Amino acid sequence: MKPDSIWQPPPRALSLQVLVSMADVDSYQIHYHSYYRWIELAHHQLLRRAGMTVRELLAQGAATPAVHSECDYFIPVQVDETLTLLAWIDRPGKTSYAARCLFMNAAEQVVAQGQVIHVYIEHGRPVPLPAWLLRLASDKEA
Repeated sequence: MKPDSIWQPPPRALSLQVLVSMADVDSYQIHYHSYYRWIELAHHQLLRRAGMTVRELLAQGAATPAVHSECDYFIPVQVDETLTLLAWIDRPGKTSYAARCLFMNAAEQVVAQGQVIHVYIEHGRPVPLPAWLLRLASDKEA
């Protein structure tokens, strides 16, 4: 049975697959840092979906530094397991947003969920989220 606190991904969620390697697990079959790496990978892909790369952001003097992160682990994963990640931008504020990710195994059980809160900055200062980033958090087609 799924915990009641599992997020429901919106239809706009990006789907990615990752193969769990030896570097991704420990003796308890949960290696916490791997999930954060996968959230970052999904975040980069979401930015690309909007037509923006991290390299382009940095060249413009902009960035999206992480200011908070959290992850809940529900089911252990094993080496050679393929996980499906559903990722989306959520909770847009004036200058911040959440990059959320749900991790599912082949049986479509949620094994973990996590989020990283990012702040949009230009030249070192927080600024309002640009329209292209707000569109990523919208359920309407961009």
